[in-house]
Amino acid sequence: MSFENFFFGKRDFKSKQNIIEWVKKSPQFNIENENLDKTKAILLYKTTNRSSWIVKTNRRVYKIIDDRFKKSPIINWSISIEEFNKLKIQTIPIKNGLGQIIFPNKIGKKYYFDENLFQDTKLELLLKK
Repeated sequence: MSFENFFFGKRDFKSKQNIIEWVKKSPQFNIENENLDKTKAILLYKTTNRSSWIVKTNRRVYKIIDDRFKKSPIINWSISIEEFNKLKIQTIPIKNGLGQIIFPNKIGKKYYFDENLFQDTKLELLLKK
């Protein structure tokens, strides 16, 4: 950790693997039938102090925020993979490479993504893989 981060009370971002492991802290995580071997973590956006992730295991989908000012990442929500696959997820461009993801089950919530991270693949398709 750099002196600047220490001084301002910021920790380093968690690695992709740490974010995947973080789902074990969710009350919905079931160690008996949820497997992390083929888990996919999708970075939605990253600013100087915050990153946002979707993590898909064989059983559930988790939305995780990694805020450097917080002691540890926060699991916003999780949903079964079956329910998630039924959702009609939409993305809309906002401005300057920023887009919004609309999850039908999270009315009123604004979830953002960096369009530059998904130039080769549409985010909607990537979330459903």
